Amino acid sequence: MPITVKELEETPLGNTLIGLTEKTLGEVQLLLAFSADSTASQATGAEKSSFGKTTVPRYALCGNCKEDFDVTANTDKSCRSSDEADQDSHLYEDLDDWMEADTEENREEWPECFIFLCCEENLRDNPHGCKVDFHRQPEPSNRFKRARVA
Repeated sequence: MPITVKELEETPLGNTLIGLTEKTLGEVQLLLAFSADSTASQATGAEKSSFGKTTVPRYALCGNCKEDFDVTANTDKSCRSSDEADQDSHLYEDLDDWMEADTEENREEWPECFIFLCCEENLRDNPHGCKVDFHRQPEPSNRFKRARVA
């Protein structure tokens, strides 16, 4: 019997699946295919109930870098992001082959020529650079909370 999107959203698993990207859904599908025995026991309810415990989705979308991440593998070096800044026009600096480009002097003189890989911003627009930290989940929405009727 097919399940509706509304019914799916009301379950912890469904709520998690709806928020994932296609890439992560593909990875989840592969994991499920290789663990058919445990998947079957979960589907039939063979696992013990954890009444009163809050379930946490395995994968989440990072509020900083906007990428899916595995909650169980989140470390203090997992997320690379920077504060948003306006992109500057295309600036290119020609250097001779023998010159070293990445020096303190060059960074001070031409900050617009040093682009961060995570955000494609330059030192002039983003002088503090990229931040490396834990992935951070955005605050949960209250869309599933029930309203009291007086």
